[in-house]
Amino acid sequence: MRAITGWIHASSPAEIPALARTLGLVGIVASCWMSYAFGSSMSGGHALALVLVTLLAPIALTYGRHEMRHGGKAFGALCIAAGAFFAVAEYGTHLAYTVGVRTVESKDTHIKNAVHAEAQDTITDHRANLKLWRDQLAELTAANAWAATVTADGLKGELPAMDKAIELETARGGCKVKCKALMDQRAALVARIATAEKRDDLTGRIEATQRLVDKAREAGAKTEYKHSKVVAQTDFIAQVAWGTLEPSADAQTWTQIAIAAFMALVSTLVPIFALMIGWSGSDRPSLPQIDIRVRFADLYRRACDARGVTAVL
Repeated sequence: MRAITGWIHASSPAEIPALARTLGLVGIVASCWMSYAFGSSMSGGHALALVLVTLLAPIALTYGRHEMRHGGKAFGALCIAAGAFFAVAEYGTHLAYTVGVRTVESKDTHIKNAVHAEAQDTITDHRANLKLWRDQLAELTAANAWAATVTADGLKGELPAMDKAIELETARGGCKVKCKALMDQRAALVARIATAEKRDDLTGRIEATQRLVDKAREAGAKTEYKHSKVVAQTDFIAQVAWGTLEPSADAQTWTQIAIAAFMALVSTLVPIFALMIGWSGSDRPSLPQIDIRVRFADLYRRACDARGVTAVL
C-alpha cells in the first residue's frame, strides 16, 4: 500500500492517466469475469454478449465525450446514451451475479449449520436418555442389592418347582396355612423376577443408547459448522440498520439486497470511471514530463540535508 501511495505522490500529473488505465483494465477484467460467469449460467452466447456489453460501456462513454469535444455532438450524444445503457445493463448483470453468489453462500451456510445443530441436538437427546436410564438403574440396584447377583431367567427356573409344591399341598387338604405360605413365596419370587427383568431392560437400554451416542458423535464429527463472512456481514449490517440484535427474515433479505446492489454499483462504476480518466489525456495538451528518478533523487537529497547527513547517490 505504501508503494502504491509513493508511486502516486512521486509521479507527475501526466502519469496519472496511465495509472488510471492500469487500474481500469484490472477492474474491467474483473467485470468481464463476473459478466461471463453470470452469462454462462444461461448459455455461451449470453456469456459472450454480456462480456461485450461490459467492454463497450467505457468505450462508448469515452468516445462519446471525445466526439462531443470535437464537434460531433449528435454522434457523441448517441455514444454517451449507448454507453449509459450498456452500463445499466452491466449493472444488472453484476447485481444478478452478486445476489446469486451471496444467496448461495448464505443458504449453504444456513443448511450446513442447521445439519450441525441437529447433530448436536441428537447427541444431547441421547445423552439425556442415557443419564435417565443410568439413574433408574442406580436407584433399582440401591433398593435391591440382590438384583446384581441373579438373573431373571434363573429366577424363572424356580417357578415350576414352587408351582408343583403348591399343587401337592393343595391336593393334601386344600390351600391352608402351608399352602398360603408357599403362594406368598411364589408372589415374592414373581416380584423378584419383575425386578430382575427391569434391571435387564434398563441395562439393554443403556447399552443401546450408548451405541446411539457413539454413532451420533461420529456423524456429528463429519458435520461442519461453517462461519461465513457473507452471513456475518449481512447480520451485522442488518442489526445496525434495523436497530435490533435479532433482525427478522424480511430485514435480513432487504439487507442482503441492499448490500448486493451497492457492491454491484461499485464494481460497475470503478473500471468505467478509471478508464475514462485514463483515456481523458488524449484530448488535452501534454503536460511537462518529470523524470521520476530525478525527482526521487531531489527528495532524497532534501531529506538528507534536513537530517544533516551526506546524501549517497
